[in-house]
Amino acid sequence: MRNFVAALGQHYPCKLCRAHLQLKLADPALGPVRVENRTALALWFCQLHNMVNLDTGKTTASGAPYVHECSAFKLDLEYLKDCGECEGPGSSKAESGKLGESAVDDHEVFDARLYAKDEAHLLSEMHEAMGALEKKYAKLEEENELLKQRLGIGGA
Repeated sequence: MRNFVAALGQHYPCKLCRAHLQLKLADPALGPVRVENRTALALWFCQLHNMVNLDTGKTTASGAPYVHECSAFKLDLEYLKDCGECEGPGSSKAESGKLGESAVDDHEVFDARLYAKDEAHLLSEMHEAMGALEKKYAKLEEENELLKQRLGIGGA
């Protein structure tokens, strides 16, 4: 996550926003990205968001500075719910009658580690896994032959 935030500071498309973000990320008032758990990260991003709102002069209808209450309870209340946007007209969930269910199959697993590796690293891991499987297969074949010999089945 720290790398993701650092990458945003380096690659944000808008040059002015990128410079602003770099200043905010270096601001001691914000501190380093808090990654010890989901709540700490959400609170950190909320604080960053409020800093940007204050810098840009964003205000409420009454003219007061527009800032969010950065408490775990308020953030969960606001964001840990089904947004409903995925279930609008024409969505596959709405058409299939699966409203409120995950759009991802239960057996499908998202592995974020894949996005942190380059092709060479992935190939290296694949070859390592294949080697381990080949060893396991050879061991199982040996055990199978031993069982056949004990039972007097097939072979020599």
